[in-house]
Formats: sequence, C-alpha cells, structure tokens
Amino acid sequence: MANLCLPIQNIIFGPKIGFDIFRFEDGLIVEHWDNLTPVAEKLNPAGRSQIDGTTKISNIELTEANKTLVKGFVDDVLMGNAPEKIMDYLSAETYLQHNTAVGDGIESLGAALGPWQKRAHQWYIQITIWYWDKETLF
Repeated sequence: MANLCLPIQNIIFGPKIGFDIFRFEDGLIVEHWDNLTPVAEKLNPAGRSQIDGTTKISNIELTEANKTLVKGFVDDVLMGNAPEKIMDYLSAETYLQHNTAVGDGIESLGAALGPWQKRAHQWYIQITIWYWDKETLF
C-alpha cells in the first residue's frame, strides 16, 4: 500500500475546491492534511477552472527528469535563488494555467508575477514534503 494518498475534490460545504493528504502506517490513517479554497465564481482568463485538465498519467519513463525539473523550478524560481532562470523551466509555446486570476501563456504569467517580483523574488519559504506518484507532484 502507498504511504500517502492525495484526493483532489470539489467539496460541498463552502463550496470549496480542496485536497487532502493522508499518511498511512500498517494499513491505517495516521496523519492528515488538507487545503481548501473557494470555488471561483468564473473561469480564469483562459477559460479554465480550478480542477479541469489532463488526469491521465503518461510518459512514465520521464518521471526522474520531471522530478529534477520541478525541484529546480521550485528552488530557483519559487524559493528565489535564481528567479531569472524561469524560462529554463517553462514552455514558451504551451503553458496552461489553472490559477483563477491568471490566463494561459508566458505573457499572462509574467503580468501576474510582475507585482510580486518587484517586492521580492521569493514566493515559497520552505518545502515541507515532496510526494511523487509516477509523474505527478503533489
């Protein structure tokens, strides 16, 4: 049995979009985390919701390369160690966004990040847990 489980759901009370992380030992739940955010009243500028998109796992052979890519992006860009490397990690041709305030594409992302970049180059302070299931990072 897997040590962690992460269901993503549209929750009735609220209404909210959320995810739960459960940790197991000996076949029983021993720990739980959750994160909830209100369901957006409208789609983002690209016409996406908070929970649509691809859910089929493919290209499993790229798992290790994808882990390296995401860890580099988090360390360099989100942790603020080398934010100028952002385009080393993102596709200039295809960048799909599910953030409720940001549209698709690098230009839209840049416009959204611009005000934050002027204040600080660090969005994350600490990564507490990495969880990988095939090629999905939670």
